[in-house]
Amino acid sequence: MKTNISVRYCFALLISGMLTLSGCSASRLVTSWHDDSFKSGQIKKPMVLAVSEKQIIRARLEDEFVVNLRGMGVEAIQSYKYLPDLKGLKADNIKAKLLEIGRDSVLVTRLVDTKKESVYMPGTTTYTSSYNTSAHRNFNMYYTNTMTASTTPGYTIDYKIYTLQSNLYSADNDKLVWSAVTSTNTDDTDSVDSTLKNLAEIISKDLKKNQIF
Repeated sequence: MKTNISVRYCFALLISGMLTLSGCSASRLVTSWHDDSFKSGQIKKPMVLAVSEKQIIRARLEDEFVVNLRGMGVEAIQSYKYLPDLKGLKADNIKAKLLEIGRDSVLVTRLVDTKKESVYMPGTTTYTSSYNTSAHRNFNMYYTNTMTASTTPGYTIDYKIYTLQSNLYSADNDKLVWSAVTSTNTDDTDSVDSTLKNLAEIISKDLKKNQIF
């Protein structure tokens, strides 16, 4: 049943023209900005910080970022290994930790908006032929028995849209170097791991495209 719902969800979004999907959970880059005066290579050792009330989500997203950034040759580390609890933590605490562990920047990702939407899929009717060789000899048999109708009722697909913002700051002067907004669309059947992996890949690719590191 889960597979059927997931397939229906993808199909619904495709035909509604809302998204172009290669899979079910869909993340996309909405907008990206970087400081034109910033020279590539000035920062090399970012600490990745994902702001989330759920520790498991934070850890998984930071892990995915680090995997992608290290694959690009960037010496990234997860913040949860050095700042396990973000509750009550102030910006000065984070900056002090960056200095303590020799980090030259911090990449912060946080959720900025969540909304629910629905897509209605109307019912469909298909016809199956029940034709046989003798049916055409009698008009009544030919007219009434050659097609069988099968109707599927309409249904509604509910999904959530998460908007996240990622900012990269230099540790030396707190200056914003790069910023991006991403949108992630999921339903209850989507894998959290695949969603976070997809998100980290998109953000990392934009960092590489703009030659930030």
